[in-house]
Amino acid sequence: SGRSEFAFSLDGRPLAASVTTNEGSSAVGGMWPGLQVDGVMDSDGVDRLAVRFEDGAVSLSGYGFSARGIDGAADWRDGSLVASALHVATLESLASPAWIAPVAIDAEAADDGGDLAFEASASDPLGTFVLDASGRHGPERTSAAIRLYPIRFVPGATEISDLSPRLAEWVTEAAGLVEFEGRVERTEEGLTGAGTLQLQGLSATVSGVPIEDVRSEIRLASLLPPATEPAQTLTIARVDLGMPLEDGVAVFDLADNGRLSVERLDFAFAGGRLFAEPFTVDSVARGDIGFVLRAEDVQLAEFLASSRIEGIAGSGTLSGRMPVRLSDGGIRLDDGVLAAETDGVLRYTPDDLPDFLRGDDVRSKMLREVLTNFHYDDLSLAVSGESGEGGAQRLTLNARGANPDFLEGHPIELAFNFTGPLLGAVRSAVDLSGAAELEERFEQQEADNEENSR
Repeated sequence: SGRSEFAFSLDGRPLAASVTTNEGSSAVGGMWPGLQVDGVMDSDGVDRLAVRFEDGAVSLSGYGFSARGIDGAADWRDGSLVASALHVATLESLASPAWIAPVAIDAEAADDGGDLAFEASASDPLGTFVLDASGRHGPERTSAAIRLYPIRFVPGATEISDLSPRLAEWVTEAAGLVEFEGRVERTEEGLTGAGTLQLQGLSATVSGVPIEDVRSEIRLASLLPPATEPAQTLTIARVDLGMPLEDGVAVFDLADNGRLSVERLDFAFAGGRLFAEPFTVDSVARGDIGFVLRAEDVQLAEFLASSRIEGIAGSGTLSGRMPVRLSDGGIRLDDGVLAAETDGVLRYTPDDLPDFLRGDDVRSKMLREVLTNFHYDDLSLAVSGESGEGGAQRLTLNARGANPDFLEGHPIELAFNFTGPLLGAVRSAVDLSGAAELEERFEQQEADNEENSR
């Protein structure tokens, strides 16, 4: 009749090969899957063909991933793919720590009018991470819609480490929601793609710096390499550098060469606002990023309150510049200086006197009195130090003025150095200009007061 049937099977075999590209060769190892084939041939060729495979594995060390538990099936009728399925039990990163947590992959495909219609999904065992793709593959064009279903981070439940152990080295205590929708397309001209990444109420501690309530809808003009549409906006409710920055706004765009341009970055701070001068970040040097924050209308009272130095208060308005450097170790303030724009008052009257104010010597007595009501006509604050666990900051305060109740308002210059972890635990040193003359006048006044009281 010119019709024949056939069937055969092949056991799994160890796989050893290499892949060679313009960049070099990469080893491929694993297990070639067991194979079962059966079909029917007639005078026109293969009428029906069914292929089943199972227990395959592949390791691509040069590309940093491996796959295990590769099973699948495909059925052809009259030269058309009626149905096919692929299941990968475990796809995992070979990096240590891993860039992504292990996921399973399921895919299906079938012929549809000469094109191949397909659907695929990747997910972790708990369903925290679910990525779907569906599209069509043709001779000249392949396109697919991609969706990353909302990932809701909850401390103690869904953590960054559940998705990326490597990222969890820098990002902890994440909360909030992340999702993505987009499309990719491959033609003779190459691969293109676009989509929207949504961040809703995202909070985390990044390199020891708490960041709260990040929100954005980032429009990506390209996925590989990643690039954004111009002027993307992101809001940040709060960044804690030991002194809180609040109500932040960033306007940026990412070019396909990896260069991030920040057109605007500003925060509310101590009753005023900090504005970043425009800067760019090169992907090659992303581990060390520097920019300058310009301070306007900062209120001394709020600044000192945020420093967590007990008993210090003041009035006046400050402005200045604060150089900032971001690195893998956290955020560093490089000798920022804020200067008073107006006259004001400075008071330091802690309930628990620090060591430099406790003494019965003349210098300590003078300081205690001067600092109860110091009216300054010139004041500057210099801030430097690092954020993160174990980070310490240094606050240097210089002021010139007088206490109207001290030595009839004799002019005085003060210089304080406050040092401690995020200014919480304070150690201080202080200098008075003209200290010898002041001590002599103060001792004479003390003697006169004692004489008058007799």
